[in-house]
Amino acid sequence: MFSLVVWLVGTVSVIVAQNSTSCIQSWQSRGPNNVDPVSAIQPIGVGAISATFMPINSTTLFLGSVNGGVWKTTNFLATPAPHYVPTTDTNSCQSVGTLAGSLSDPNLIAYGCNGVSNFADVSGPYDGVYLSTNGGATWTRTNLPYGGGNAGQFINKIVITGNSSSSVITVSTRGQKVSQVYVYYYGTGAIYTSTNLGVTWTSYSTASSANVRPLDVVQDPFTHTTLYYVDDTKRIFKNTASGIGNWIVLTNTTFMTTECAGLTSDGAAVDTVLNAKLAIHATATNNIIYVGYYGYSSTTGAICYAFYFSTNQGATWTTMLAPNGRTMYNVSGSGTANAAGYADLGNQGVPNFAMLADPIDPRYLYVGGTVIEIFRGDRTYTGSNLNETNGGLWSFLRDNYVNGFITPKYTLTGTSPHADIRYFDWNYLLNQLICTCDGGIWIHTNPHGTGDWIHKNGDLSITEFMSVAYDSATDKIASGAQDNSIWISNSTASQIAAGTSAQGMFYALPVGDGEGVAIDSSQSPAILYGTGQQLGFFFKAQLSQQAPASSTIFSYAYQSTNFDFFTVLALNAVNPRYLLICTDQRLIQLGQSDYCNRYDMNTGSASVMPTSTTVVTGYALNYYKYGGYRNGTADQNMIFGINFVNGIIYAYDTATGVNVHSFLNMSQGNFVNLIAMNPNNYYQAYVVDAKSKVWQTLNFGATWTDVTGTLFSDSGAHEMPYAWGSIVIPTPTYNVLAIGSALGVYVAFDIQMGSSTRWYKLGLSIPNVLVTSFAYDSTRDLLVAATMGRGWWTLSRVSEQFTYWLNGMYKLIFNSPIREKNFEFKK
Repeated sequence: MFSLVVWLVGTVSVIVAQNSTSCIQSWQSRGPNNVDPVSAIQPIGVGAISATFMPINSTTLFLGSVNGGVWKTTNFLATPAPHYVPTTDTNSCQSVGTLAGSLSDPNLIAYGCNGVSNFADVSGPYDGVYLSTNGGATWTRTNLPYGGGNAGQFINKIVITGNSSSSVITVSTRGQKVSQVYVYYYGTGAIYTSTNLGVTWTSYSTASSANVRPLDVVQDPFTHTTLYYVDDTKRIFKNTASGIGNWIVLTNTTFMTTECAGLTSDGAAVDTVLNAKLAIHATATNNIIYVGYYGYSSTTGAICYAFYFSTNQGATWTTMLAPNGRTMYNVSGSGTANAAGYADLGNQGVPNFAMLADPIDPRYLYVGGTVIEIFRGDRTYTGSNLNETNGGLWSFLRDNYVNGFITPKYTLTGTSPHADIRYFDWNYLLNQLICTCDGGIWIHTNPHGTGDWIHKNGDLSITEFMSVAYDSATDKIASGAQDNSIWISNSTASQIAAGTSAQGMFYALPVGDGEGVAIDSSQSPAILYGTGQQLGFFFKAQLSQQAPASSTIFSYAYQSTNFDFFTVLALNAVNPRYLLICTDQRLIQLGQSDYCNRYDMNTGSASVMPTSTTVVTGYALNYYKYGGYRNGTADQNMIFGINFVNGIIYAYDTATGVNVHSFLNMSQGNFVNLIAMNPNNYYQAYVVDAKSKVWQTLNFGATWTDVTGTLFSDSGAHEMPYAWGSIVIPTPTYNVLAIGSALGVYVAFDIQMGSSTRWYKLGLSIPNVLVTSFAYDSTRDLLVAATMGRGWWTLSRVSEQFTYWLNGMYKLIFNSPIREKNFEFKK
């Protein structure tokens, strides 16, 4: 090991290497992984998976996670669970919207970037399409063009025909981002093809009019050169020659009139399509094409799904009345008949809509949607055949709670996957249905009959965390996870690195979407506070060696309409007995006054909120700090918050009272703007805005300075790396600001802040995934990072890695080039 030491004499820099016990540390994964779901129904999972590719008759499987990159396993059938390896950690894009492989060359795979997280589509850079010709060992970003204004495109499907020597890669886009900052798509989509592994592309406009977008593209699994796509006007196109100009319209929409079915009629047509899926069963004797739509009818106002199939390659179509509402509809002549059962694919059909044609049995179509709704459809069902004993037109493939209990009815032992279905695939070796969802990956052991759901998450670590808290005494980490509750770590970095799988390494507190967390380490044992979305399931629990020794849920849905989806729990930095919670914009929009309440956490009981005192009235604060120190004096009444919609800074302390400042230069977008505050001087604070600009105030929010400087100048990224999380780490002589981004963690020093602030990357080996939140522990000198797609990461010996003066020498041990010039020797 060695470190670099710079002697600065006049304006000349001399760099030498010296042996040292100090070195650049690597970030260490802290999971969660190797997690066993504790519930058979809607179990908590590891994170969202958008797509998979499993070559026929293979035990290898590739999967693309929503914000955690592409992973690979070569033993998917292993019991109890497979071992996975991340393959894309150093790529600039880890937000996988789609994944595909060649049916004739399983080493030729590609993935496309897209923001498909159920937390407001949050993602890293929209960086096009990446291709691997060696089974994920290495990746190359293809030259797929960016959209107008260099904004990223929404890649929603990839199809690969051929092998690495002779291939056609087809990519569909759903339009482009409004800009490099805002993720909402707009404009006309397109289909691109490349015949030289993505070096050059030819585009085909899919529009019959403005803003028409292709929603899905599929490949005939028997005739690989035949492709189909569907757009949001319901038109279906076919291409039998893989040429970009060979698309022909296969059908119009005149037959699609019986979709949003009611109890007494076939319903009205879906005239506003939000998503669509295609699926094909193709063998030497059968060729069945299915199309499914998600949208709504302007006639009835109902959101619904519609499914059709064709047995003659699209010449004519037959309806499969969709599983809408709370009744399953069965075909009976030309009308409908209802049968008992609950059926609802839900209202999140853009991210959570899956469809697969059974590759073995030509009768079956599998569909899945929001929550855990999964059905097997039988296109041959008539309602009059005595042999039709496996259900009606649509049969459940999961069980659910009935009056709080699990009674096996549709599975062997009463099981289901996690909620919010995203993708279906097929295991040809065992004829099992593969299902991905917002909790990971599951298999159904007997999709043609009655089987069970078994998770195959193994050692995947793809959890989307939005908050973090840390307890030094127990080395425990807690975070709120998108769609996967509140997680607590009971493991060490060495256990994770060794691949240890042991019961009790992690546990979760079920709150649905996990959001804000806070830990009061002044008590023994420490107390964890947490909440689900909009302050639902607000609780406190003791941090123990295993699961919480005791816990109190104050409320299952306390005034939930008053609070933001992500509700901040601000523990008082001076007196952690108190917690600050603020409402969001909704009350203002209703003509009421927003407020912030101080809660006395020594009070409250089951279903009874802690005693509260309103301390802010008339302001909606999206993020805030509570209690602080200045000039060695504590002020437990200090409140510093931001309304990032209206550009308002709210500042209160005992000495000066309420001060409200307008700051309209701060760009707002899809992210919550976090506040990093000096724990020793609350007048010094930082905010990262929606354009990844970093702002500093030294006077309690009265004025702000742009200190973005060289941030990301070394990244080489085409798109903005989306800075989000931030924290101030104090040292004896100065303070360090750490910024989390989608391309690593950067730091700068307050003594060097200004228009040309210089930033350095901190630590090695953290994946290029969005860092959302930090916690720093001075006792252990440990920095904890929560990421939006790769769980927790920790960096030890943090203070040793900062640049600092030592005995007249300027010492650098950073993971970046030295660019110092013209320093004067300081005595």
